[in-house]
Amino acid sequence: MKTTKINVRKLVCAAMMSTMGYVLSTFVSFPHMAPFQSMMNVICAVMLGPWWAFASAFVTGSMRIMLNGCNIMALVGAIIGAWLAGFLFQMGHKVWLAYIGEIVGTGLFAAVFCVPLMKIFYTAQISAQASLFFLIPDFTLAGIIGGAMGIVLVAILYQTKAMQRMKFILEQA
Repeated sequence: MKTTKINVRKLVCAAMMSTMGYVLSTFVSFPHMAPFQSMMNVICAVMLGPWWAFASAFVTGSMRIMLNGCNIMALVGAIIGAWLAGFLFQMGHKVWLAYIGEIVGTGLFAAVFCVPLMKIFYTAQISAQASLFFLIPDFTLAGIIGGAMGIVLVAILYQTKAMQRMKFILEQA
């Protein structure tokens, strides 16, 4: 029987990121936009990697759906951008790649993917004639603003050597 070892420190860090993303997205919200979710996605992607960022975004989106009554866009809009940000950062180890991943993942892929889901699950909330691309402006703007806030915070953490210390601590078993 194969056992997998879960890094409890990364789990706790991802849970804290989820909580911060939820709280910030709850207090500052715009229609079809969650810039603080994008900010947390970038930070989590750089600090923890793609799968932990995905998990953190999934938890945040699920909390927003269950506790705030948001629709499926809260979940789909978060997870695709978080994973792509983490994946691109992991491939190139450049913070700007996480930023691009968040914008493309949330602003393009998630926005297009949300429209059919909204038509299936929420037919009363979306027009049958709605284009696949009608959420792109809102999601892209959220990704740009939130991702920019995220890379500014990550840059500050790197400059003060806090990010390096946190990553070292998270890798300790």
